[in-house]
Amino acid sequence: MLALSGLVLVLFGVSWWTLLTLVLLLACPAVMATVTYLSLQPLPTPEQKSGPEKSDK
Repeated sequence: MLALSGLVLVLFGVSWWTLLTLVLLLACPAVMATVTYLSLQPLPTPEQKSGPEKSDK
């Protein structure tokens, strides 16, 4: 769908450089939002062992 919409815009006179700039400008906030969402997730905790710890021989 993205390629089709880009083709339609080019047919109406929008240049490839304008499309590239638009994609980069839209991608930056999307990446920032994704990183922010992932950074707000709690870190996984390691599983606790049951019983006394064993030493390797």
